[in-house]
Amino acid sequence: MHEACHCHLLALKKFYGGDPERDQPCRFKEKLARAVEEEKIRLVLNLGALPSSASYDAEIITFVPAKQAAVEKIVETSWSPFIGRVRFGGAGPFDASSIAAAALMAGAGVVEVRLKKSLRVPRQNPADFNRAMAALVSLVESIRLDI
Repeated sequence: MHEACHCHLLALKKFYGGDPERDQPCRFKEKLARAVEEEKIRLVLNLGALPSSASYDAEIITFVPAKQAAVEKIVETSWSPFIGRVRFGGAGPFDASSIAAAALMAGAGVVEVRLKKSLRVPRQNPADFNRAMAALVSLVESIRLDI
């Protein structure tokens, strides 16, 4: 994603033994908020996992206060050709993850994408992973043109 879209990347590995959704304080959320402020980041794409029990392949939630309707349309248009079963939704303040909330408080809009395992593990499902990456790149490029 970082190389394809030429955008900032802040990645978290679970090796530290915590959970960035629940940890307070949380180094990841602190770094994210600082990066949004310092780099003047307008949009954060937060990638996460869907439970295997979900009846859809991806869930996409948007919260971009100034351009909510435009971003929702971009999300649906750019994602649909790549991934079939997607649940779309505009987010209220309580729908956003705590990671997204850190970005929102720092002034950035957020698009959260949660994917089933088959779409996020390249070694197990390379074709599905490549489709998901193509959809994400399309999403970032489309939003970049409008925001």
